[in-house]
Amino acid sequence: MHNLELLKALFLGLIEGLTEFLPISSTGHLILFGHLIDFQSDAGRAFEVVIQLGAILAVCWLYRHKIIELVRGFFSGDQHARRFAINVILAFIPAVVIGVLAVDFIKQVLFSPLVVACALIIGGMLSGLSRKAATEFSFFLAMPTMLGAATYDLIRNASVLTSDNLLNISVGFVAAFIAALLVVKALVKFVEKHTLRVFAWYRVVLGVILLIVFL
Repeated sequence: MHNLELLKALFLGLIEGLTEFLPISSTGHLILFGHLIDFQSDAGRAFEVVIQLGAILAVCWLYRHKIIELVRGFFSGDQHARRFAINVILAFIPAVVIGVLAVDFIKQVLFSPLVVACALIIGGMLSGLSRKAATEFSFFLAMPTMLGAATYDLIRNASVLTSDNLLNISVGFVAAFIAALLVVKALVKFVEKHTLRVFAWYRVVLGVILLIVFL
């Protein structure tokens, strides 16, 4: 049974890493696949937060040189670096405000299979075109936003982290980190020559299937 739970943790870690930075709702996939494989982690929410951190840190690692260059440029007076940083901050503020004000509503109402199915359809129909620059900007916006949210969540759920569930969480973390490394590299190359329309159709089709299943 213990080995089976480890396999489930590995599987969900891979799902997190594969979907976190694709426009197909990583949280939705975690909820749905978690239901399908009946994954019962004692750490609960903490497990999801830690494997999400694994995916985020993968992007930080991939863009570590550019992050260092931007920080140096910002403090040395480089206008391009400062303008880029200001744009990230301006886009980051609304996410923080909404997250703080609506965190309980989001978790209680939106984190369910049926709502996820509906969101997959609506997010798919609203998806537009995106190219490399927009994709990379979204990564830089995601890093502080997701790191902040994940750290806040981890602090709130730290009490459930024990030696019993630490192995499951560690396996999920490593799996998410490795999978995200591969996906981000592939996604940046993909958007150089293609639009994200295929992901929009994927969300619509998956959403319809899930609505049929859960209704």
